[in-house]
Amino acid sequence: MLGTGLAASSNPASQASSPLLPPFWLARAVSYDTNATQDRTSSGTSLHGFHRTFECNPTRESHYTPRVTIAQALWSVSKGVLILGIAGTFWLGVGLGPGSYRIGIAPWLAVLAAMVLALVAFVRAAQAIGRRSGFRRSDLDRRDPATRRILAGFGVIGALEALLVISAVWLCKSFGHPDLVLPAIALAVSLHFAPLAHLLGVPAYYVTAVAGTVIASAVMLAPVDGSRQTWLGAGMAIVTWATAIHLVRHANAIAAASVASSEDALAEPTAASQPPSSR
Repeated sequence: MLGTGLAASSNPASQASSPLLPPFWLARAVSYDTNATQDRTSSGTSLHGFHRTFECNPTRESHYTPRVTIAQALWSVSKGVLILGIAGTFWLGVGLGPGSYRIGIAPWLAVLAAMVLALVAFVRAAQAIGRRSGFRRSDLDRRDPATRRILAGFGVIGALEALLVISAVWLCKSFGHPDLVLPAIALAVSLHFAPLAHLLGVPAYYVTAVAGTVIASAVMLAPVDGSRQTWLGAGMAIVTWATAIHLVRHANAIAAASVASSEDALAEPTAASQPPSSR
């Protein structure tokens, strides 16, 4: 879905000169923690720089051949960065937009500028990771068991999140508490990160789930005043943007761990089905 098969350069000078790469602080973060090189040949793609080398060519046999390739996992990380960046921008607008507008047009424009700049930075960071992966949505092998497991998991988690949000809004309005609608939505969104962490093998999402749940619950229990929405929006923006920055800074390591987690998830049922004598 994202662009070309060209890998992002790890040269800081080339990153600074390219208009397609993120600003210096995110561009630097993209190459942080990796020292990975991407070799493109006619037979496939390999990413190096991890504790293990993951072959991204499904036709080439090796001692360890992941069903979900490192390129696919890295592409998935780029999507996480994009979604979290958009979510953080939304929550910042919810928290600071109305209050800044009441103060004056200048503060409101400052908040709007911060939202736009942050969103552009995260979009560029996501694009850089996606280009480095060399993977596209059309490359998904929907016949692969691990890929089918992840896609099915996304469907179930997304449906549960939507059900939680709709139920929360209905309950808040039915019991005469429209002021709790936004905190309830924040709570539902935060909770869905816990099963995502298990599905994708990204422990950072557990932290996101806990932090978002604490913020949403605290706002729900706080006295009703004009600052509740501000604290909610600012807090959720910090949580989601911090998670996105973590994904950017450690994209390769997170992708490698996600591949290993996917293999372990498929191996466990197989091992459990074997008789004790054959293990």
